[in-house]
Amino acid sequence: MRNTTVKTLPLILLVLLSSPGCTEKKPEPAAPTSRPLATLSEIFHAKRIVPQPPASTILAAGELPLVYQFGLGGSVKLYDATARTQLWSATVGPGSIIVVDANGVVVRGVRVLPGRLDPDRRYELWFEP
Repeated sequence: MRNTTVKTLPLILLVLLSSPGCTEKKPEPAAPTSRPLATLSEIFHAKRIVPQPPASTILAAGELPLVYQFGLGGSVKLYDATARTQLWSATVGPGSIIVVDANGVVVRGVRVLPGRLDPDRRYELWFEP
């Protein structure tokens, strides 16, 4: 009897594996409904409109250093909030990065306000329309 079982086992397995439940095909995935993620080139070269504040707006405030990337460009002013005095003002271009540190103000890698700023004071960088 054991010999018969061993001989019929491969036949039983073949029948079970060939039944419709075991070989059913998986459905095809649906087509994507959205656009794939942009490439880095598309991200960096895309024309984007950066919203501009409609009124005088504080861009950055606090102790040094202050760093701000200005969207479209425009008029900016730096105030010493502790002494309540204006230290610097200028019109900067789109995408300008403004850095205020203990050595002054740097815009787009150029030091535009040289000098020593007190790191213990509070400073404010403002957009002026």
